[in-house]
Amino acid sequence: KYSQKIEIPYPLKLYDISLALHKFGGQKGFLWLTVMKDEHNKPGKKIAKSNMIHISRIAFFNGYQWIPFSFTDDILLPGSYWINLEYSGDAIFNWFYLLGNPYEGPDDTRSCSREKNTWDTLQNYDFNFRVRGYELRR
Repeated sequence: KYSQKIEIPYPLKLYDISLALHKFGGQKGFLWLTVMKDEHNKPGKKIAKSNMIHISRIAFFNGYQWIPFSFTDDILLPGSYWINLEYSGDAIFNWFYLLGNPYEGPDDTRSCSREKNTWDTLQNYDFNFRVRGYELRR
């Protein structure tokens, strides 16, 4: 499992999060995102889940393509969060990344095995993502 840390600078009604993905295979199952609260600079409690996308609805294409994952009624307050790409079935996808850590710092991309949730392994790259939503004014 892989997780990318993101920063939300103001209260946000989350509309969608898009990932740059390349489909290599799979026709059965789903893709979705979970958003987790930052706890001691690691993914913590799950606070939001996107709508699920059936893998067969994502076409094969050359290169990477932005795939939007929509959310309903989720509000993020200012702070740090982690986004995780989740799947079921026979999904074979690659999430585009940049070597080094250009987005935040050296500890903003983590991984762990599917069986564990320790998030102890740091990665030397950042995944590409795009967050869209509506700023909530006071």
